[in-house]
Amino acid sequence: MENNKHVVIFPFPFGSHLPPLLNLVFKLAHAAPNTSFSFIGTHTSNAFLFTKRHVPDNIRVFTISDGIPEGYVPGNNPIVKLDFFLSTGPDNLCKGIELAVAETKQSVTCIIADAFVTSSLLVAQTLNVP
Repeated sequence: MENNKHVVIFPFPFGSHLPPLLNLVFKLAHAAPNTSFSFIGTHTSNAFLFTKRHVPDNIRVFTISDGIPEGYVPGNNPIVKLDFFLSTGPDNLCKGIELAVAETKQSVTCIIADAFVTSSLLVAQTLNVP
């Protein structure tokens, strides 16, 4: 029987949000081995989370823009980095989902987000995700 469950995870890429959400995703991936999970994060957040970890086979990692213009050096001010990321809006999530759908060949059936509720809802409605 073909599996059509495809969960997209869109975490807030700053602060302490990442490790607990990834822990949840790992537990879900182990509990539902026939479900595909697509973790959509920035290069920095994905490198922080996935560099030294074994990732279950049903989790794929996709990288989206952090919004920082090429060549611009934001320094260490987290507010500047946050503002650039927020400026990408729902379009950034859509780009990540397009990457995930293209690679997995599966439509999205669920979106998990920990901070971008409005953006995630708009994207879910556009894609007819329940």
